[in-house]
Parts: sequence; C-alpha cells; structure tokens
Amino acid sequence: MRLSIVFRTCPFLSKKFPGRKISKEESLEIVLGSFFSSLEKSDFQVENFILINDNLKSTDIVSSLVPKHIKLVTVNSQKTGNHGSFQQSLIEALKQDCDYVFFLEDDYYFSAECMKITEQILAKNNPSFFTPYYHPNYDESSILGAKSENDLAAHEGLKLYDCPSTTLTFFARKDALIEHANDFFTFCNGTHDFKLWMDITGKHLKFTDFLNFSKFITMMKLLFFVIFNFRLVKNKKSKLICCFPSLAMHLCKHDKPTKMLDNMSNKYISELFTK
Repeated sequence: MRLSIVFRTCPFLSKKFPGRKISKEESLEIVLGSFFSSLEKSDFQVENFILINDNLKSTDIVSSLVPKHIKLVTVNSQKTGNHGSFQQSLIEALKQDCDYVFFLEDDYYFSAECMKITEQILAKNNPSFFTPYYHPNYDESSILGAKSENDLAAHEGLKLYDCPSTTLTFFARKDALIEHANDFFTFCNGTHDFKLWMDITGKHLKFTDFLNFSKFITMMKLLFFVIFNFRLVKNKKSKLICCFPSLAMHLCKHDKPTKMLDNMSNKYISELFTK
C-alpha cells in the first residue's frame, strides 16, 4: 500500500506537552522515534515524507530522524498557525500519487504495532478516513459526540468504531481527500476541527450533548448546533473509523490519557502524564 506522510511541526506545540517542560528537539525525538519504530514493522510503501515547517528555526533534528531510504521533502508553510500550516499540508497532500495520505501532527506517541495494525485495517476495510487515536471524549456525551460500533474487520483484540470527529492527525484515502477537499479548505478559513469532521461524517450533535454539559452551554454553542445540523444534511458523508484500544496518544496536557494497545505504551504514557 502506497503511503505519503505529511508532517506538520511548529515550535509552539511543545509548550502543551504533558509532564515536565522539554525542548522541541526532545519532543520531536519522542514523536518521530515512536512513529518510525512503528513504521518499520509495517509493509507500507512510503512515497514521501513531507515536512511542513511552521517557523521551526532548524529542521536538522527532523532530517536526522527520517530513515535514509525515505524521501524527505521540506516545505516552509506560506501561512502560519494551525489553520495556515494545515492548508499547506492539504495543498501538498493533494499533489501526492498514493493510496493513502497520513496527516501527522508533531505531538503524538505511537504504539509499537500502530502502523502494522493500521495497514491491516486499511487493507481489510478501505475506509475513507481512519484515526489511530481513540479520543477519551468518545466515551462521554460531549461536543465530539458518541462513536458507534460497526462490523468492519479489525485486528484481533481491537474494536472498530464509526467516529463523529477527531483531531488533525488522520489517514485519508486519496480519492476521499479529493472528494472532501472543499470541506478541508473551508476549515482552513478558521473553523474548529470538530466542525470540519462533522461536516464530513454527518454525525449530528444531539441537544442532550449540550444539556449534559449545562455549565458550558452558551448561546454560541446553541447557534453552532443549528448551523451544524443545517449544513450536515446537504453534504455527502464519509466514514471516519477509529479503534480501541488506541494505537496512538495525543501528547497534550489538555487531553486525558486513553488506554493504548500495549502495556509498555500505557506505562510510558502514565509516567509522562504524572511527571
């Protein structure tokens, strides 16, 4: 399976890293070290590793971590910030000749079997979109909405779910990415990522999602509720798949740790979040 990887990095995300304060170089070693170790166990045919540089002074650390047999392409983002650098990622992704594109942010930790299992899930099910990260909010009534179990073929010991939303670290089948390019470019104008995914998946927010979090209800959220449900009816929908236990962890102090696939990863994440 041909895979292109679009990796976004900026010097600011490490400020949100859980546990102790670490340098950007150290955080990149954790993220890319775990990713490439996992990639090594898979049979993905990596076409390109595209580095989208959003104001990182030096990309030497990334260059040193990318295996020599993988082609590294560095692109300095024309626009800065989350939306600007994602727009640059999208532009580069749409140029790729591959089966899937992996949009990768620079604050994730990957289990050792992540890429091998992901490859199996993609090969068996051919989903439009897949995220290796099981967001802890999927188990709550929240703004992300609730996931629903499906009967797709999964790796032994894993359950697959249809998700309403996720972050901006995800796999996209190339034809699905093209089909939903307008949704992604609309996000780049400044909307929230859960709104982007709800436009794509068509997973409706329920009024009870707001009632269960009554202390956070604002007129703006109620307005969003109306806008989401109006727009979702019109758009063609595609499935976003996730699995549990999680194959990756968002290394952000604002997110709770989620159960990962292997004990070693769970131990590492637990220690990282309690430092």
